Amino acid sequence: MPNKTATLITRIGEREKTQFEWLAKNHNLTPSEFLRRLVLAEIGGNEKINAVEPVPQRTTTTRLTVRLAEFLMDSVKLRAESKGMATSRWVSALVQSHVSNFPVVTEKETLMLRAINRELSAIGRNVNQIARHLNSTPNHYAHVDLGALSKLPASIKSTEQSIRKVIKAAWQGWGVED
Repeated sequence: MPNKTATLITRIGEREKTQFEWLAKNHNLTPSEFLRRLVLAEIGGNEKINAVEPVPQRTTTTRLTVRLAEFLMDSVKLRAESKGMATSRWVSALVQSHVSNFPVVTEKETLMLRAINRELSAIGRNVNQIARHLNSTPNHYAHVDLGALSKLPASIKSTEQSIRKVIKAAWQGWGVED
């Protein structure tokens, strides 16, 4: 992140200041962060003003009809099928991921993350059992084969790589920048 040492000051009316603070709050930012994003967006900085959307005030859904050329609709259907989703759900998730700049996790990805979580829990239980056994035995080095512990770093590394793959696939699958 660039060094932020310069200060920008301007004078505005109370009404404009109140409106600006309200806008910043709706973007879930402080007024300073919001002003920084506006300035960078205007001068071509690398931050996007739309990266953080306003906090939703309404959570009800609304129907939207979109007309697509047949070849585009065929492509949309194929992509939705590849994610195991209905076409309308896939389009909704695509819009959501681009507006929020955060991917939507599919059922397949959720199942993968649950499997990874189970693996991490198993590793934790195994480490706890080893520690409990070592602590309960007076001369524990004579009774315990510590060779099994050498497998732990490889197991943790494998789990970390699996998590990274799932996250990368989720981000790339929706075309969201990481």
